[in-house]
Order: sequence, then C-alpha cells, then structure tokens
Amino acid sequence: MSFHKQIIQYVDKAKGGQILLPTDFRGLGTDSAIKMSLSRICKEGQIVRLCHGVYLRSIKGGKNQNKEMDMHQVALIIAKKENVKICPSENYALFLLGLENQRPEVITFVTDGEPKRLTIHGKLLIFKSTTPRKLSAENPLVGLTIQSLEFLGKNNISAEILSKVKQKLQGIDQKVLVSDISKAPAWIYNQLFKLLININ
Repeated sequence: MSFHKQIIQYVDKAKGGQILLPTDFRGLGTDSAIKMSLSRICKEGQIVRLCHGVYLRSIKGGKNQNKEMDMHQVALIIAKKENVKICPSENYALFLLGLENQRPEVITFVTDGEPKRLTIHGKLLIFKSTTPRKLSAENPLVGLTIQSLEFLGKNNISAEILSKVKQKLQGIDQKVLVSDISKAPAWIYNQLFKLLININ
C-alpha cells in the first residue's frame, strides 16, 4: 500500500472536526511527501487547511466547515501532538485570570517548543518560546498568575490586582503554591509570598 493511501486511511478514521498535523503521519513518508499528500487530500475535500501545517477533518455533509474555531483548544491539541508545554500569556493570560474583561483578538501562549504564528479564520494564534523553568509550575493557575504579573510589570501591580489574585489562589495546596512561586522572577515571588500569609 502506498504511503498516500495510508494517509487517506488515517484521515478517513478521523472524526469530523478533528485537528490534524503533518506530524500525525510521521513515518509514512518524507516531510515534503506528506505535505504534498495532504495538499491533494485538501483538494479532494476530505480535510480543510486552517493555516500552515494545521488541518481540519471535514465535517460530514460539509456543514459548518468555517465555524469559529476554539483557539485555546487548537493550541492544546497542537501542544499535545508536538509533546510540548504551553501556558497562556500576555493579554490572554490576563483575560483568563479575570484581570481583563475583553477577550483579546490575539491569543498568545508561551511554549518550550518552536515559536509559531498561525492565522486561523482571520484570528492570530501565537506561540512564543520561553525557558522550561517558566513552564514548570505544578498548578496551572499559578503558572497563569505568574505569566499575568510578568506581563503587567512590577510597577503596574495594584492592590486591586493583588486582591483578585489572592481570590484566585484560594484553595491551592500551600506546599504546591510555595514550590510554584519559587520559580517566578524574584519580584513576583516577593509579591505572591506576602499573599500566602492570608491565603487558605
């Protein structure tokens, strides 16, 4: 069986709406051959190219092919398939933490993988490289908090922001919290450690 037919078989088994990456087909052919095969399958309508290197399994009946994608979900799928860690960053981190009311147009993550800029249905998804240490928090909420404070900057942390952060961190195991904040920049560690006295 040719590698192209093997790729078609894989695509056929995928559920409608499933995200597919060229790495899913690794081992079936060279990178360039896989890309050419996926391009052919796109033209046949079995998959839809969302952006460079990201494909969507066509939905049976052809309905809602251009529905708005959940960019966060796409990011999680890409991270899982590429075996890398990610964490929301910048304005998106602020939004998820409740420090901003409006969802940003640009969805940004930091990653220990390769940096990427993907435009999907006119929306921008950015992966920025960072150090493994900045992605080593055991509790995702603590990692989100550190990313948010780092983006705001030392001179822009108000009492109101710290009050909201304190509420978010309620209930996290204190040993985990102490361990996680120890991986933050010194000024963030100092701010969060002060909150620990009254948390839990």
